[in-house]
Amino acid sequence: MTAAATDGAASLAIGLRSTRWGWRPVETVSVVAVSPWAAFRWSTQPARHHLTTLPRPAQFDSDSSARPSDGLVGLHRSARAGEGNEFAGIRRFRAGDRMRRINWPRSVRTRELQVNSTWADLDIHVALLIDATDDFGVSEGIDGLASSLDGAVRAAGAIAEFYAPRGDRVSLRTFGSTRTHLVRPGTGRAQLRRILETLARMTPEYSARTVSRGPIGRQIGRLDAEMVVMLSPLIAPEALDLAVDLGRQGMMVIIVDTLPDHVVQDDEDQYVGLAWRIRLLERRRELRMVMGAGIPVVEWRGPGSLDPVIRDISRRASGPRMVPR
Repeated sequence: MTAAATDGAASLAIGLRSTRWGWRPVETVSVVAVSPWAAFRWSTQPARHHLTTLPRPAQFDSDSSARPSDGLVGLHRSARAGEGNEFAGIRRFRAGDRMRRINWPRSVRTRELQVNSTWADLDIHVALLIDATDDFGVSEGIDGLASSLDGAVRAAGAIAEFYAPRGDRVSLRTFGSTRTHLVRPGTGRAQLRRILETLARMTPEYSARTVSRGPIGRQIGRLDAEMVVMLSPLIAPEALDLAVDLGRQGMMVIIVDTLPDHVVQDDEDQYVGLAWRIRLLERRRELRMVMGAGIPVVEWRGPGSLDPVIRDISRRASGPRMVPR
């Protein structure tokens, strides 16, 4: 590309388009300036810069409410009475009730102080766990096919974009790699930005095949997560073991299957295709065992993908449960 100088200054614009999320260097270019008739020549090479491309979240929406927490901020109604905005009923006045809660018409009729009771407005903590053990499938960017890690990153960004601006706490943690990415619970647009920037720095660790279940389980337990969403291609069996361990701790766990459909191609080597078919059969059996243990496994389908599962788990969480001792 060339540009002519005007009054001793020349400007040149070079278009740059990133087609995939991530953190990567922008290669240097050579800048050459020559005088008329090429009598003088000057050249330089600018420093290398790095470009961070945030993942583009998929579309997600949910009309279901997860199990409430002990907080008093958020948009979800509690199963217990407390300070809130939603009317729950009228009861007798007790010591400690606020004067503004007194229902004077009912109090006059019954000749006894009556107050309006409300449901507590609560928030939830959504913990996102991303399997960074490996990346399966072809990644062609925003205009082509998506790999398993692409699907996990976009789905995690969509869930965070839905919950964080509403006042719910969202955290992020990766597992299965030698380098753990961690974003502590937070709310708002700033938290969403932190999560997207962390997702952009994720890279699969093809050599790491072990998952440290204990520290991750204890960390999620200390954070008191009401809903744990694990995004994984579910090829490594350690991811399913981690989900079962978290479910036994009493957490609401949802597994999102991010394995793409184009992993096994017809034109692959016959032995590779045979190995994939055997592993997928074993994977199907493992998924049935996990779902039999009460851990739901769903495929990412965009808006409403988690609604049936959240409703079923919330309904089940409100009843009595058996806890191992």
